[in-house]
Amino acid sequence: MLKCTMEPRAPIRTVAVLMLLSALCVTTWAQAPPAADLVAQAQTEASRLRDLAQSAIALADVAMAWRKLGDPRWEKTWAQALQAAEGIREPVAAPLAWRGLALRLWPVAPEQAQGMFNRSITLAAALPYAAQKALALREIGRALLGHDDALARTTFEQAAAAARAIDAPIFRAAALRDLAVAMAPTDHAAAAKLFTEAAGLLPPADPDDSVQLARSEIVVAWGAFDVEAALPEADLIGDPPLREATYRRMCEALAPVSPDRAMQVMAHIHDGAQRALAMASLAAGLAASQPETAAGMARAALAGADRVQPADREVLQAEAAVALAPSALSDALALLQQVDDEKLAGEAFRHIVVWLAASKPAEALKLLEGVEDWQAREAALMDILPQVAQCDPTRAAALANELLSRAQRIRALLMLAEVQTK
Repeated sequence: MLKCTMEPRAPIRTVAVLMLLSALCVTTWAQAPPAADLVAQAQTEASRLRDLAQSAIALADVAMAWRKLGDPRWEKTWAQALQAAEGIREPVAAPLAWRGLALRLWPVAPEQAQGMFNRSITLAAALPYAAQKALALREIGRALLGHDDALARTTFEQAAAAARAIDAPIFRAAALRDLAVAMAPTDHAAAAKLFTEAAGLLPPADPDDSVQLARSEIVVAWGAFDVEAALPEADLIGDPPLREATYRRMCEALAPVSPDRAMQVMAHIHDGAQRALAMASLAAGLAASQPETAAGMARAALAGADRVQPADREVLQAEAAVALAPSALSDALALLQQVDDEKLAGEAFRHIVVWLAASKPAEALKLLEGVEDWQAREAALMDILPQVAQCDPTRAAALANELLSRAQRIRALLMLAEVQTK
């Protein structure tokens, strides 16, 4: 459950009062910390990271921040990032780190960045296990899109070859599915072939539950890009409850990006519980653009909550809370208190805080301060920090320094420096 520090179970009234007081108070704006000080602090933090892959990327980010400020320290910091990358011994981390460095260097020195991409591809191609090779090459290809599309296509082809070398059909299908997802935004036809190939590895009538679940995962991923192609594959799933759950998960995936297509899939759902869950997901997807419609759909979904299994009921409540927030914030927060699954509650709370911060950053921050779950709190804070920095830069810097995760702290400091330079 997403708990607040003020009361163990019913903090909503107290939080609402604090939010009102924060809106009535006159804020004293202070001078923001200079961008150079923020970058210097980020560099100090980056130098303390023990994981060399994390250190290399963090130092690279610091170097680019120095360069944007016109500070000559960027070259020395970049050299430190390269030194950290040279020391990485973990097989998959090494090529992915060089990919990350190449991405950051590309706007500054594309030829040198190209060499780093080539190095990352060479390291990935030498990985001993096909699954690792497919993963690393896929992510390198994804990073190359928009920089060197021809090399991206070649790298994706290498990733596909590695995926096809995986022995177990379920894992082979999963690797091809993930590659199709990476390719779909820029090469729809190639992605469609990979989705088809992945689905073909998993017979729809296979009685093995793991095969059926793997096929469902492919259909859900496919549906986010091509509903017309994915729906017939979903129809073939032999287990009726799984088939209904697959339709519902397709709705979940489509709701934030294409409510109309989510409604198209919802028409295939006949199970009352799955339909209520799908409606809650669609409502959450409409919350920002159509708050009144979203609230109505959320309440309709909640009316069917008694037909939903307890574990799924918490999913419904979390989605409904997100949908209700823009029009009935107190009701949304009260509903979220009923969700015991911290991951579900934290993600829903994060959406609510981000929505609130777009117009009322001070209120969003006050709401966030009452949350006990530090991971949920820090994840949401990272999302709203730019808005907080614009209205209270000193407070934003203090919050960045309070982050428990050093990697997040570095990101936050550099984010605040970026805000200062705009």
